[in-house]
Amino acid sequence: MVSISICNFKVAALLDTGCSNSIISKKFVEILLSNNGCVVAASADDSKIRMLNSNMITACGTVTLNFKIEHQSLTITFLVVADLLCDLDVILGMDVVNSFDRVVLIAKYCNYCL
Repeated sequence: MVSISICNFKVAALLDTGCSNSIISKKFVEILLSNNGCVVAASADDSKIRMLNSNMITACGTVTLNFKIEHQSLTITFLVVADLLCDLDVILGMDVVNSFDRVVLIAKYCNYCL
């Protein structure tokens, strides 16, 4: 798990190197929408997503957010889904990993070596 900050909310996010795009729960997006200025952009999107348990789900849309990880600020567009596994609010995918020195990020947060 990776500790990130989105609009002054500290949240534990799962770092998933098998996930192309970052994903966020609709419930958490609704909390962020209640804070003015948190959401950079939002749009409709009905992409199909294969989850960790191999189930296919449909995105509710996308949301672009500023967040901090490891003292670095990023702006990433997340796919919004109704529910994530294990009560997670955020899954960080390869779009985030590719924004960092991936060797350092993976070595620090993954429990295995590539």
